[in-house]
Amino acid sequence: MAVTLPSVTQIIAAVGLTMDYGLIPADVLATASERGTAVHAAVHDDVYHCLDESTLASDVMTRFAGWKRFLKDTGYRPIIAEATVTSARWGFIGHLDGAGWIGADRVLLDLKCVAKLDPDTVSYQLGGYDIAWSEQRPTEPFKRYLGLQLLPDSYKVHDLTDRMANARQVFQAAVVIFTARGGK
Repeated sequence: MAVTLPSVTQIIAAVGLTMDYGLIPADVLATASERGTAVHAAVHDDVYHCLDESTLASDVMTRFAGWKRFLKDTGYRPIIAEATVTSARWGFIGHLDGAGWIGADRVLLDLKCVAKLDPDTVSYQLGGYDIAWSEQRPTEPFKRYLGLQLLPDSYKVHDLTDRMANARQVFQAAVVIFTARGGK
């Protein structure tokens, strides 16, 4: 019988480390989630040179334009996008949004299509991804950790590098709590 590992997002949500969206109507959240999924898919396809921009819906295209502007402004060179990483030691999987280079720095990205980015939640996600990445690729550490907020026709970079030592510890504690609760 195959064991299904919990995801980074599932773990931090289960232990209450995400923003509370309880006051936002369900239909608004569903639309935003669909748009975010489509933007992530567009970025993935752009990284792997198989995107047909003419197929993007207008609300997706505006945020994708933020991605293109980020690439131009920073010189970011992707290594991978939408990649799965696994931690056998801690027993979880993560689906990181992007890893690449800005100058000589290896960078881990988390993309968000939100009006307000929560740096704590994004840091915990990046911490989980970093733990799994480091376990699988110990000779390829990240130097910078960025939350990339894709806005209509723009973007905002949130440099979360200074938060990462704490974020990795918080994520490890979240895994312990999640496991102690029987995966809840």
